[in-house]
Amino acid sequence: MTPARATFAGPRASGPGMHRRAGLVGMALLAIVGALAGCAQLPGSSAPYSTEAVAMSRQVMIMLPSPVRVALRPYDYNGAGYTNGHARARALRIADEIATERGLVVLDDWAMPALEIHCVVARVPDGAEPAVVLDALNHDSRVAWAQPMERYHTLAAGPAGPADQPAAGWTDLDSLHRIATGHRVTIAQIDTGVDLRHPVLAGQWSGARNFVDGREFPAELHGTAVASVAVARSDPGTGLVGVAPGARVMPLRACWDAGAEGAACSTFTLAKSLQHALRAAPRVINLSITGPQDRLLGLLIDRALDQGIVVVAAGDESGGPGFPANHPRVLAVYGDIPPASSHSALQAPSSDILTATPNGSFAFLSGTSFAAAQVSGLTALLLEVAPQLTPGQIAAVLQATAMDPGRQRFVARVDPCAALNAVAQRPGLTCPAAAAGIARLP
Repeated sequence: MTPARATFAGPRASGPGMHRRAGLVGMALLAIVGALAGCAQLPGSSAPYSTEAVAMSRQVMIMLPSPVRVALRPYDYNGAGYTNGHARARALRIADEIATERGLVVLDDWAMPALEIHCVVARVPDGAEPAVVLDALNHDSRVAWAQPMERYHTLAAGPAGPADQPAAGWTDLDSLHRIATGHRVTIAQIDTGVDLRHPVLAGQWSGARNFVDGREFPAELHGTAVASVAVARSDPGTGLVGVAPGARVMPLRACWDAGAEGAACSTFTLAKSLQHALRAAPRVINLSITGPQDRLLGLLIDRALDQGIVVVAAGDESGGPGFPANHPRVLAVYGDIPPASSHSALQAPSSDILTATPNGSFAFLSGTSFAAAQVSGLTALLLEVAPQLTPGQIAAVLQATAMDPGRQRFVARVDPCAALNAVAQRPGLTCPAAAAGIARLP
């Protein structure tokens, strides 16, 4: 079924179809109902997938093998067109069998053709231990694997002051923009909602989608700020300009404002967004989030990297688990005072960064979320000049041209001018000379 669409900012639907109660409920009619009802909930069905922390702690994700191996048209893999409804119906029939046997309640589902699986979210009944249920599911021959629902959070602090003080972050952007602006490069931003009507972001985005809930695409603080650091058009009043104002951001809402907690995300919402990004094939994915290690998300990130998409993630300076920044081949970006790291990482400004905020406003914010956004923007500049560069080559350029290799800490301070000059190889540039050893790139 094709998800319903918001009036101006992409689809409303967060999920693939109707939420169901446990048990088989007329699977033969599923495709017809879906085509007529969009993403409506079936009468009498259980409560839908919840993003509340307590509810998520009792949710498990069941990966079922999918028979679909062919290229599918957009939206088909989660609707009536998903092999004419039969593949999804088969997956849900198995899910209902498993749920009935173990007392689970099926809440939601989503096809992940990039991994040839169908993901089902279920709630563990009161009185049962999720870890025990997961162990049993992982010994079920019908299940590819099962895992807990994890919770993630963004990496930003509150406003540091009014937006009329000197700009922070990379300040010599004029020199960079004489070489490249990120033209024809798309950055998929998996984050909270973005103020798509903000004066510095209007026209700077495409393909916004909401994978959290059925609301119209909302304007939220974190996503708006991250997008502006990466791609904002110049604002003469504040001096704000994105690192790559010629690029476009694809806002994929996988996170939501969570009050004092900041912004939160889940494995399920992030996985849906990553699956969509794999189909849309941007050149860059920005993940300004952190949380526990996760098998499903790790596999989807691997597919993106194998597909030639550069994945940039914010490092957790609080000493947390640090996923996805610690995932192999991901560009991990820390801020002004990065912690000691046992793996190769990058450093970019993260304090008092001038950003756009909802309702046409501006503020200075801090956090590695914005350090990552700067590196995503710089990656767009590099890809405009040399679109053939692979994720590994981008990482090599940024490491080799670093101002401070940081060999003892494994953290290299990014030099945007040197990196761009190394790739552009044009005479008479104002940026410093390219670092030795990468004078020519393929």
